[in-house]
Amino acid sequence: MSARGARAAASAVALALGVAAGVQAQAPAPVTDPSTLASKRELVARLLRESPAAKRIAESGDAQAREYYRLAGEALARADAALAAARAADADRELNDAMWQVGKARQRVPDPMSRVIQERMRNATLTENVETLVASFQRRLGAMAPGKSRDEAAARLARADLLVTDARSLKTAERIAESNRRLEDARGLLLQDVNALITGETVVYGTHFESAEDELAFELERNRGYAQLVPIAVAQYRPTRDAMLLIERYVEKSEAMVAVGRQQAGQRNLKSGIRTIQEATDSLQRALRAAGLSVPQTMENPQ
Repeated sequence: MSARGARAAASAVALALGVAAGVQAQAPAPVTDPSTLASKRELVARLLRESPAAKRIAESGDAQAREYYRLAGEALARADAALAAARAADADRELNDAMWQVGKARQRVPDPMSRVIQERMRNATLTENVETLVASFQRRLGAMAPGKSRDEAAARLARADLLVTDARSLKTAERIAESNRRLEDARGLLLQDVNALITGETVVYGTHFESAEDELAFELERNRGYAQLVPIAVAQYRPTRDAMLLIERYVEKSEAMVAVGRQQAGQRNLKSGIRTIQEATDSLQRALRAAGLSVPQTMENPQ
């Protein structure tokens, strides 16, 4: 194996494994050089049969990871057949498929250090999500009229607070995975109750504001609260690709309308600015529904 061929093959393997793990990268150009193909084939075979990942996956008991590895082995066999028939492009395609399958298997059974890093990163994200939801929940709770609905909402918030407190204790004890499960429970609980609290906004929505400026400030804050909920709902409910495209369009529309509303308000056309911000928020409500969260429609003429 030439040093140049080995470097090219190693780069191709690393790139394919990175793409399988979700790293944004361009697909490698097809490899047709016989020496580079041979090097690439040797590295893939070693990855399948001699690497720590191969041993880890074989011992993991993860049926899906093993299936990915089986498919990778079949792709390698097809690559060998293509190489024997001097079909370089076919061989390269099969080697790429083998690397793709290995990458997916490694995702399911990461090495211990990678798992720890992933869990800590997830903990930070979940903590931020829950803190945002709690703040939003508290704002809407404060806007609700006294009564049974408000008392029930306050009790649910207290339950979420207990979960968060438990999660912090578990994190301090280095039990990160358990901490993440508590935070996931808290996030799910708070998202489930967002609908009830948003409905409670109607109490404030019909309230007389002392000035148009006060109403504008309220609508801008309301829009900001919805905008914060969108990525959290996406993380919780994991919408389909088509739903994500729809969500992105709604969010982009809302951002554009907020800019227009601010411009209208800046020109002292406060009534139009308020109405535009309300329509922007309505677009965010549609984004949340597309994500899987049930929210009421506030505008009279939904598009």
